[in-house]
Amino acid sequence: MVFFENVFESGKLLRKNWKLIIPSLLGMLMGIGFALVFIVMNDLISLISTDPSSLFIAGGISAMAKKVSSVLINQSQIIKIVLSLLVFVMANFMTGSSLIGMKYSMIKDTMNNKKTPLIKSFFKGTKYYWRIVEMRIMVLVLIVILSLLLSFPFFILSRYFGESSIFVLLSVILVLLVIKLILFFRYPILIRNGLRAIPSLTKAIKIFKKHTKYVFATWLITIFVMFSANLLFDFVRISVTDYLYYVVNLVVLMVGFYVLKELLMVVVNTFVEIFGYVSYVRLRKK
Repeated sequence: MVFFENVFESGKLLRKNWKLIIPSLLGMLMGIGFALVFIVMNDLISLISTDPSSLFIAGGISAMAKKVSSVLINQSQIIKIVLSLLVFVMANFMTGSSLIGMKYSMIKDTMNNKKTPLIKSFFKGTKYYWRIVEMRIMVLVLIVILSLLLSFPFFILSRYFGESSIFVLLSVILVLLVIKLILFFRYPILIRNGLRAIPSLTKAIKIFKKHTKYVFATWLITIFVMFSANLLFDFVRISVTDYLYYVVNLVVLMVGFYVLKELLMVVVNTFVEIFGYVSYVRLRKK
Protein backbone atom coordinates (compact mmCIF):
# COMPACT_ATOMS: atom_id res chain seq x y z
CA MET A 1 0.00 0.00 0.00
CA VAL A 2 1.32 3.42 -0.99
CA PHE A 3 0.91 4.95 2.49
CA PHE A 4 3.03 2.26 4.16
CA GLU A 5 5.66 2.79 1.47
CA ASN A 6 5.63 6.53 2.19
CA VAL A 7 6.00 5.90 5.93
CA PHE A 8 8.86 3.46 5.34
CA GLU A 9 10.69 5.81 2.98
CA SER A 10 10.25 8.74 5.38
CA GLY A 11 11.65 6.72 8.27
CA LYS A 12 14.57 5.60 6.12
CA LEU A 13 15.38 9.18 5.08
CA LEU A 14 15.31 10.38 8.69
CA ARG A 15 17.38 7.43 9.93
CA LYS A 16 20.11 8.07 7.34
CA ASN A 17 20.00 11.89 7.59
CA TRP A 18 19.72 12.88 11.24
CA LYS A 19 20.74 16.44 10.34
CA LEU A 20 17.16 16.91 9.17
CA ILE A 21 16.06 17.35 12.79
CA ILE A 22 18.36 20.36 13.32
CA PRO A 23 15.95 23.05 12.00
CA SER A 24 13.20 21.73 14.29
CA LEU A 25 15.69 21.52 17.16
CA LEU A 26 16.74 25.14 16.58
CA GLY A 27 13.07 26.10 16.45
CA MET A 28 12.47 24.41 19.79
CA LEU A 29 15.45 26.16 21.41
CA MET A 30 14.44 29.54 20.01
CA GLY A 31 10.84 29.06 21.13
CA ILE A 32 11.95 28.19 24.65
CA GLY A 33 14.41 31.10 24.65
CA PHE A 34 11.81 33.66 23.57
CA ALA A 35 9.26 32.25 26.02
CA LEU A 36 11.75 32.43 28.90
CA VAL A 37 12.52 36.06 28.05
CA PHE A 38 8.78 36.76 28.09
CA ILE A 39 8.39 35.02 31.45
CA VAL A 40 11.37 36.79 33.04
CA MET A 41 10.25 40.18 31.74
CA ASN A 42 6.85 39.69 33.37
CA ASP A 43 8.15 38.17 36.63
CA LEU A 44 6.59 34.76 36.03
CA ILE A 45 9.39 32.46 37.18
CA SER A 46 7.34 31.62 40.27
CA LEU A 47 4.61 30.18 38.03
CA ILE A 48 6.87 27.32 36.91
CA SER A 49 8.06 26.59 40.44
CA THR A 50 4.52 26.57 41.88
CA ASP A 51 2.79 24.83 38.95
CA PRO A 52 5.31 22.85 36.88
CA SER A 53 2.48 20.78 35.40
CA SER A 54 1.62 23.82 33.24
CA LEU A 55 4.63 22.89 31.14
CA PHE A 56 2.59 20.02 29.74
CA ILE A 57 -0.35 22.01 28.39
CA ALA A 58 -0.69 21.90 24.59
CA GLY A 59 2.25 23.75 23.08
CA GLY A 60 4.48 23.52 26.14
CA ILE A 61 6.25 26.60 27.44
CA SER A 62 5.29 28.69 24.41
CA ALA A 63 1.59 28.11 25.03
CA MET A 64 2.11 28.65 28.73
CA ALA A 65 3.69 32.04 28.03
CA LYS A 66 0.53 33.08 26.21
CA LYS A 67 -1.72 31.54 28.85
CA VAL A 68 -0.19 33.42 31.78
CA SER A 69 -0.69 36.76 30.07
CA SER A 70 -4.38 36.49 31.00
CA VAL A 71 -3.34 36.30 34.67
CA LEU A 72 -1.26 39.43 34.38
CA ILE A 73 -4.06 41.50 32.91
CA ASN A 74 -5.26 41.88 36.50
CA GLN A 75 -1.93 43.43 37.55
CA SER A 76 -1.94 46.87 35.84
CA GLN A 77 0.87 45.75 33.48
CA ILE A 78 -1.30 45.61 30.38
CA ILE A 79 0.95 47.71 28.09
CA LYS A 80 4.07 45.80 29.11
CA ILE A 81 2.28 42.49 28.65
CA VAL A 82 0.86 43.35 25.24
CA LEU A 83 4.17 44.66 23.94
CA SER A 84 6.25 41.76 25.25
CA LEU A 85 3.70 39.19 24.02
CA LEU A 86 3.63 40.86 20.61
CA VAL A 87 7.43 40.75 20.40
CA PHE A 88 7.35 37.12 21.56
CA VAL A 89 4.86 36.09 18.87
CA MET A 90 6.56 38.08 16.10
CA ALA A 91 10.02 36.75 16.99
CA ASN A 92 8.73 33.18 16.88
CA PHE A 93 6.89 33.89 13.64
CA MET A 94 9.86 35.45 11.82
CA THR A 95 12.55 33.04 12.97
CA GLY A 96 10.20 30.12 12.45
CA SER A 97 9.71 31.11 8.81
CA SER A 98 13.44 30.96 8.10
CA LEU A 99 13.71 27.54 9.76
CA ILE A 100 10.78 26.20 7.70
CA GLY A 101 12.63 27.19 4.52
CA MET A 102 15.83 25.57 5.78
CA LYS A 103 14.03 22.38 6.82
CA TYR A 104 12.21 21.79 3.54
CA SER A 105 15.29 22.71 1.50
CA MET A 106 17.19 20.00 3.36
CA ILE A 107 14.38 17.48 2.80
CA LYS A 108 14.29 18.36 -0.90
CA ASP A 109 18.07 17.92 -1.26
CA THR A 110 17.98 14.66 0.68
CA MET A 111 15.32 13.21 -1.61
CA ASN A 112 17.41 14.28 -4.61
CA ASN A 113 20.46 12.49 -3.12
CA LYS A 114 22.30 15.76 -2.59
CA LYS A 115 24.45 16.66 0.40
CA THR A 116 22.83 18.88 3.02
CA PRO A 117 25.53 20.99 4.73
CA LEU A 118 23.83 23.12 7.37
CA ILE A 119 25.19 26.55 6.38
CA LYS A 120 24.43 25.99 2.71
CA SER A 121 20.95 24.70 3.55
CA PHE A 122 20.28 27.74 5.72
CA PHE A 123 21.10 30.16 2.91
CA LYS A 124 19.12 28.10 0.42
CA GLY A 125 16.19 28.26 2.82
CA THR A 126 16.39 32.06 3.06
CA LYS A 127 15.51 32.17 -0.65
CA TYR A 128 11.99 31.14 0.36
CA TYR A 129 11.82 33.29 3.48
CA TRP A 130 9.43 36.03 2.33
CA ARG A 131 7.28 33.55 0.42
CA ILE A 132 6.83 31.54 3.62
CA VAL A 133 6.10 34.68 5.66
CA GLU A 134 3.52 35.72 3.07
CA MET A 135 1.95 32.26 3.12
CA ARG A 136 1.78 32.08 6.91
CA ILE A 137 0.14 35.50 7.09
CA MET A 138 -2.42 34.55 4.45
CA VAL A 139 -3.24 31.28 6.22
CA LEU A 140 -3.54 33.10 9.56
CA VAL A 141 -5.91 35.67 8.05
CA LEU A 142 -7.95 32.87 6.48
CA ILE A 143 -8.18 31.05 9.83
CA VAL A 144 -9.27 34.22 11.65
CA ILE A 145 -11.93 35.09 9.05
CA LEU A 146 -13.38 31.58 8.88
CA SER A 147 -13.30 31.22 12.68
CA LEU A 148 -15.22 34.48 13.09
CA LEU A 149 -17.76 33.51 10.45
CA LEU A 150 -18.31 30.06 11.92
CA SER A 151 -18.33 31.08 15.60
CA PHE A 152 -20.45 34.24 15.17
CA PRO A 153 -23.81 32.37 15.05
CA PHE A 154 -22.91 30.56 18.31
CA PHE A 155 -22.01 33.90 19.88
CA ILE A 156 -25.41 35.34 18.88
CA LEU A 157 -27.21 32.25 20.21
CA SER A 158 -25.38 32.53 23.52
CA ARG A 159 -26.99 35.94 24.08
CA TYR A 160 -30.42 34.31 24.06
CA PHE A 161 -29.88 30.70 25.13
CA GLY A 162 -27.03 30.95 27.61
CA GLU A 163 -23.36 29.92 27.50
CA SER A 164 -22.17 28.60 24.12
CA SER A 165 -18.42 29.16 24.48
CA ILE A 166 -17.72 25.45 24.03
CA PHE A 167 -19.33 25.61 20.59
CA VAL A 168 -17.31 28.70 19.71
CA LEU A 169 -14.13 26.85 20.72
CA LEU A 170 -15.13 23.76 18.74
CA SER A 171 -15.84 25.88 15.67
CA VAL A 172 -12.36 27.41 15.85
CA ILE A 173 -10.77 23.95 16.26
CA LEU A 174 -12.81 22.72 13.29
CA VAL A 175 -11.58 25.61 11.15
CA LEU A 176 -7.96 24.86 12.11
CA LEU A 177 -8.34 21.18 11.20
CA VAL A 178 -10.07 21.90 7.89
CA ILE A 179 -7.47 24.51 6.86
CA LYS A 180 -4.63 22.13 7.78
CA LEU A 181 -6.29 19.40 5.72
CA ILE A 182 -7.12 21.43 2.60
CA LEU A 183 -3.71 23.14 2.53
CA PHE A 184 -1.76 20.11 3.71
CA PHE A 185 0.80 20.16 0.87
CA ARG A 186 1.36 23.94 0.83
CA TYR A 187 5.01 23.88 1.95
CA PRO A 188 6.14 20.95 -0.24
CA ILE A 189 4.48 22.70 -3.21
CA LEU A 190 6.15 26.03 -2.43
CA ILE A 191 9.63 24.54 -1.96
CA ARG A 192 9.63 21.83 -4.63
CA ASN A 193 7.94 23.91 -7.34
CA GLY A 194 9.49 27.25 -6.35
CA LEU A 195 6.10 29.02 -6.40
CA ARG A 196 4.88 32.12 -4.61
CA ALA A 197 2.39 31.91 -1.74
CA ILE A 198 -0.88 32.36 -3.65
CA PRO A 199 -0.06 29.88 -6.46
CA SER A 200 1.11 27.37 -3.80
CA LEU A 201 -2.12 27.69 -1.82
CA THR A 202 -4.20 27.49 -5.00
CA LYS A 203 -2.37 24.37 -6.11
CA ALA A 204 -2.78 22.79 -2.66
CA ILE A 205 -6.56 23.34 -2.87
CA LYS A 206 -6.67 21.85 -6.38
CA ILE A 207 -4.74 18.77 -5.24
CA PHE A 208 -7.14 18.33 -2.33
CA LYS A 209 -10.15 18.53 -4.66
CA LYS A 210 -8.61 16.07 -7.13
CA HIS A 211 -7.05 13.63 -4.65
CA THR A 212 -9.25 14.09 -1.57
CA LYS A 213 -8.90 10.52 -0.26
CA TYR A 214 -5.12 10.52 -0.67
CA VAL A 215 -4.68 13.89 1.07
CA PHE A 216 -7.11 12.96 3.86
CA ALA A 217 -5.39 9.61 4.50
CA THR A 218 -1.95 11.28 4.54
CA TRP A 219 -3.18 13.98 6.93
CA LEU A 220 -4.84 11.36 9.15
CA ILE A 221 -1.60 9.37 9.41
CA THR A 222 0.30 12.48 10.56
CA ILE A 223 -2.38 13.19 13.20
CA PHE A 224 -2.21 9.57 14.37
CA VAL A 225 1.60 9.60 14.63
CA MET A 226 1.67 12.83 16.63
CA PHE A 227 -1.23 11.80 18.88
CA SER A 228 0.33 8.39 19.54
CA ALA A 229 3.73 9.91 20.39
CA ASN A 230 2.13 12.35 22.84
CA LEU A 231 -0.04 9.67 24.41
CA LEU A 232 2.86 7.23 24.81
CA PHE A 233 5.13 9.86 26.34
CA ASP A 234 2.48 11.06 28.79
CA PHE A 235 1.79 7.46 29.83
CA VAL A 236 5.52 6.89 30.51
CA ARG A 237 5.83 10.24 32.29
CA ILE A 238 2.90 9.56 34.62
CA SER A 239 4.14 6.03 35.34
CA VAL A 240 7.72 7.07 36.08
CA THR A 241 6.68 10.14 38.10
CA ASP A 242 4.90 7.88 40.59
CA TYR A 243 8.21 6.13 41.35
CA LEU A 244 10.43 9.23 41.35
CA TYR A 245 8.07 11.61 43.16
CA TYR A 246 9.73 11.09 46.57
CA VAL A 247 13.26 10.91 45.16
CA VAL A 248 13.55 13.91 42.83
CA ASN A 249 12.34 17.47 43.37
CA LEU A 250 8.99 17.89 41.55
CA VAL A 251 10.09 20.99 39.64
CA VAL A 252 13.30 19.33 38.46
CA LEU A 253 11.35 16.21 37.50
CA MET A 254 8.73 18.11 35.52
CA VAL A 255 11.24 20.36 33.76
CA GLY A 256 13.32 17.29 32.86
CA PHE A 257 10.29 15.53 31.41
CA TYR A 258 9.32 18.68 29.52
CA VAL A 259 12.75 18.84 27.86
CA LEU A 260 12.57 15.13 26.98
CA LYS A 261 9.11 15.56 25.48
CA GLU A 262 10.19 18.56 23.40
CA LEU A 263 13.15 16.56 22.06
CA LEU A 264 10.87 13.63 21.23
CA MET A 265 8.45 15.92 19.40
CA VAL A 266 11.32 17.44 17.42
CA VAL A 267 11.99 13.96 15.99
CA VAL A 268 8.28 13.21 15.50
CA ASN A 269 7.55 16.56 13.83
CA THR A 270 10.53 16.13 11.52
CA PHE A 271 9.31 12.67 10.53
CA VAL A 272 5.81 14.04 9.88
CA GLU A 273 7.16 16.81 7.65
CA ILE A 274 9.36 14.37 5.71
CA PHE A 275 6.33 12.10 5.33
CA GLY A 276 4.27 14.99 3.96
CA TYR A 277 6.96 15.90 1.45
CA VAL A 278 7.48 12.27 0.37
CA SER A 279 3.71 11.84 -0.02
CA TYR A 280 3.50 14.92 -2.25
CA VAL A 281 6.40 13.82 -4.44
CA ARG A 282 4.87 10.35 -4.89
CA LEU A 283 1.50 11.88 -5.70
CA ARG A 284 3.08 13.88 -8.51
CA LYS A 285 4.49 10.67 -9.98
CA LYS A 286 1.04 9.07 -10.23
